[in-house]
Amino acid sequence: MCALEMAALEIPINGDSGNQVTDDVVNKTIESLENPLQKDFISKCLCKNPADRPSVRELLFHPIIFEVHSLKLLAAHSVVRFASYQSDQLTDEALRSRFKPQEDIVAFVPLKGRKTGPQISRTDSQNVELEKFLDDVRTGIYPLTAYAATHTPIIQRRTASPEMTDSAKSTSPEAQEVETRRIVNIMCNIKPQEQGQNFVMTILLRMDDKMNRQLSCEVTQQDTSCGLSEELVFHGFINREDKEMVSNLIGDTLSRRHIPDMPHPALGDNCPGTGSANAGNAAACAGCPNQQACSSASDIPDPDLKKIKKNLSLTKHIVLILSGKGGVGKSTFTSLLAQMLTEDDTINVGVVDVDLCGPSMPRIFGVEKEKVHMSGYGWSPVYVDENLSMISVAFLLKGPEDAVIWRGAKKNALIKQFLKDVDWGPLEYLIVDTPPGTSDEHISLVSYLQGTPLRGAIIVTTPQEESLLDVRKQISFCNKINLPVIGVVENMNVFVCPKCKVPSEIFPPNTGGAEKMAEEMKVPFLGKIPLNTDIGRGCDEGRLFLKVDDFSALEYISAITENMANRIAAMSD
Repeated sequence: MCALEMAALEIPINGDSGNQVTDDVVNKTIESLENPLQKDFISKCLCKNPADRPSVRELLFHPIIFEVHSLKLLAAHSVVRFASYQSDQLTDEALRSRFKPQEDIVAFVPLKGRKTGPQISRTDSQNVELEKFLDDVRTGIYPLTAYAATHTPIIQRRTASPEMTDSAKSTSPEAQEVETRRIVNIMCNIKPQEQGQNFVMTILLRMDDKMNRQLSCEVTQQDTSCGLSEELVFHGFINREDKEMVSNLIGDTLSRRHIPDMPHPALGDNCPGTGSANAGNAAACAGCPNQQACSSASDIPDPDLKKIKKNLSLTKHIVLILSGKGGVGKSTFTSLLAQMLTEDDTINVGVVDVDLCGPSMPRIFGVEKEKVHMSGYGWSPVYVDENLSMISVAFLLKGPEDAVIWRGAKKNALIKQFLKDVDWGPLEYLIVDTPPGTSDEHISLVSYLQGTPLRGAIIVTTPQEESLLDVRKQISFCNKINLPVIGVVENMNVFVCPKCKVPSEIFPPNTGGAEKMAEEMKVPFLGKIPLNTDIGRGCDEGRLFLKVDDFSALEYISAITENMANRIAAMSD
């Protein structure tokens, strides 16, 4: 309470009396206040009778501190600390024996020296379960913002469940209708109500100011993912720029639950996006509040492209790493190339892992336990070395065993976020590790990088004819989307026995290998990499390959890197 008083009143500490603020100073300061709400709140805080002091809910939602997150969080943790101290008396059994389950409770802190336990009192506010509230705050969830008072009809429709902490009404002033904070991480869950045919959806948000937010609402048969996300924007719960990402997540969550008769992208295509030619006209657009705006402005360029261009303005060269199929060592080659480039301390290299369903780069670099953090300039990438940084969806998952089960629209939204929101700083090279094959992510990635220094793609293959066949398709794909091919790299060319040093062809080429294929397809051949035990062991152990003594593949990687740099220089002239 003292911290709340000091923060609200901004009372200067009296140096003559240590850290103690005298009653006379406090009273004079209160009388000098012009805001009657502030004066009333502070006066109630100083009441000697605990029953006359602000309740827990008043502390969290009083107009004076409603928009001050730090004060609300302080009040919440004050309750948690007290409840933990009195944990023996605030048990579920004790509460059930004194109150009915549907009646809500709050605890008041007893006066010093008082022998009785905490005072338990019914609340006349909207349902807030004390135990759930305390658990949420202990685990970092921050469900402390109310809906705006002017949107009462929507609130009443969505407050059927006691879990809906964020939709609870209060005497707080109207919330700001524009959320300036951005979402760093997001999770969504949906489950059927115990009674009725509707569902309860809960969204957990990690904001860029390190605050967590829990949003819960009832999902009816008439709701759509676009409509629900637009409602979150309307009430000021999420930033409009995060709307597409939230909409895609809600859509995927609803589809996984197989909700019947839900007019939502689960029964059709995902949101085509504002920059699509089909914007506002797709099946998924039905019921979306932005349908008319999208359909009338489908020819307007994607505004995020300017943000991507600006964010990558300090990057000199962007290189995509492609492969016709999986398992040819594309990610391994990406790491080798990045490490070879950073041998020069003056060169800064960034790596973007957009292989969202199989993010292996963090493990290869030995940074899989790291997490992405926010800075004042956006997401801070994870640094492998002083001049080598990277970003991957693996840093946003709970654990390495978590599967990414996303549709194309959500994947593209995250790829776009990696390009426009990560604070890379000045880079000589930005290397992008892409998924195998030719997919929607590749098309979107190239379109997002319009106007940036995208130099082209390096295609990785093995000597097998089966792999080379897919590479031919990959080269054709690059030609169709006007993506220059920097060159082809043949991985696992031969195996050199570490003892006898005799080379063996693990994948004998039947048609001349990648070098012959590159000649036929009229694309440059950058070089070959042997199958090396140090590379395989380094991937499993997360060790940087170039730190290994007597690394036998060093000369091959060095030659490929030099050929790539020369090729890029020739293409740039």
